[in-house]
Amino acid sequence: MANKLDPGFIEHIHDVLVTAFMPYDEKINPSEFRNRGLIESAAGRPFQTAFGAELWPTLPQKAAVLFHSLVCNHCFINGNKRTAVIGVDMFAAINRHLFIMPSHEVYEMARTTAQANQDGVKPDDLIVLLDSKLSQSLLDIEFFKREGMKDRLGEHYETVMKRIVMIEEVAAGAVEFGMAEASPIQT
Repeated sequence: MANKLDPGFIEHIHDVLVTAFMPYDEKINPSEFRNRGLIESAAGRPFQTAFGAELWPTLPQKAAVLFHSLVCNHCFINGNKRTAVIGVDMFAAINRHLFIMPSHEVYEMARTTAQANQDGVKPDDLIVLLDSKLSQSLLDIEFFKREGMKDRLGEHYETVMKRIVMIEEVAAGAVEFGMAEASPIQT
């Protein structure tokens, strides 16, 4: 089962989390126009089916489709790429995964996605590329709980474990408070 981001939570990501964690020089105005239909489309697209089978059955594929939709749908006047970055991080968290990618690679992934969309690259081709990147960047939190990880992570162990505790709380709270809903998934 995968947890699906609620469209209202995506709006919260845009209005509150982007402003708090990625303000940059382009401010987010929570009262600005947003297209609720496109937000709902972005939230639902990773869970589409055809002939009884999921179009994107794995977590990295779902994350890639969510990222692509949030960047390219232009749900908001400003902050679509930043919303996509935090949205994928939250999507990973509610599905008990860490999104680990260097900041410059995340920036490049967002910029490249927007540019490819503008250049007319087919969405499916772009999703294959995003899936490849995200397959390497979404790590199941159980991986970090294995014996010997404290020695392997060294000084980073405590930071990672604190993030895991936060992720477990986010995942439980998101479903409990309706920010996410459960859906079947292959891992």
